Amino acid sequence: VLGATGSGKSSFINTASGSSLPVGEGLKSCTKTFQPGKPIMMGGRRVNLIDTPGFDDSTVRETEVLMNTAAFIVSLYKQGKTLTGVIYLHRISDVRVGGTSRKNFNLFKKIVGDEYLKNVAIVTTMWKDVVERTGAIHEKELKGDSLFYQPVLAKGGRMFRYRDDRKSAQVPINYLAKKAAAPVRMQRELDVERKSVKQTDVGIELQRELTFLGQKLEQDLKDVQKDLAGAVDTNARMELDEVRRDLERKINGLRQGDGQLEHDWIEARAAAEKSLAASGLVSQNGSASDHGETPPALRYVADSGSEAHKAGCCIVM
Repeated sequence: VLGATGSGKSSFINTASGSSLPVGEGLKSCTKTFQPGKPIMMGGRRVNLIDTPGFDDSTVRETEVLMNTAAFIVSLYKQGKTLTGVIYLHRISDVRVGGTSRKNFNLFKKIVGDEYLKNVAIVTTMWKDVVERTGAIHEKELKGDSLFYQPVLAKGGRMFRYRDDRKSAQVPINYLAKKAAAPVRMQRELDVERKSVKQTDVGIELQRELTFLGQKLEQDLKDVQKDLAGAVDTNARMELDEVRRDLERKINGLRQGDGQLEHDWIEARAAAEKSLAASGLVSQNGSASDHGETPPALRYVADSGSEAHKAGCCIVM
């Protein structure tokens, strides 16, 4: 279950499955790792709902959250599980969709790929905070926004309303539980096409953003240097000089971070495997090969005699 901090991911899972995941207050994030709720039977299958950190968590870099999300999905695949679907929550009370939200959703689409969008359910939340007619107008705008949800709906995805009750929470889950599990785009890029992280669609986009950020910082530095050259007041010069040093540190950090993406990916994969082991979805079993390969270090826990196992299991996040 994905979405911005404060969109109601933990509450949604608790309501749908009777779980007791910690819930944050307001726009403060409470979810720092990937946490599964209680498994529920839906559409003849056992469904595992996975709570995730918010995309715009102020305590974590945006790229880090997205990288961790991608690593978790890829790690699931490495351990023999393919994601059945994604529930993406959106606060209907947000009158305007900011640039950060658009950017994060664009990166999310690059993680899963166009072919996977039919396995995505957009769920609007916080209907109690808006007048029904106003919410309906906003919903229509979101459906028609080519930079947001219109491409998902055009590829077979669906949009649902969550009314803070179990019935409305389980409608999108039931919809996804009937879907066939499929690998996301980034899984295919890494495992089938044998691309490096930098060569994936997500990696290319992140590097493009870093390039843009570098250009902006360079221009900001030129502007500050110009202001500093014309400054007479001592206090003003001291403040501008501090700004200059801060910009130079950021620029040097970007220049030295050419291999940062690959480094972040390695760390994200290690953290994802730990999250999987701690989640109860998997258990430790084995270690890396001495021949440079990395066979599954984790195996899925399933009661082969249970009705849920015989019916099949799906994972929704």
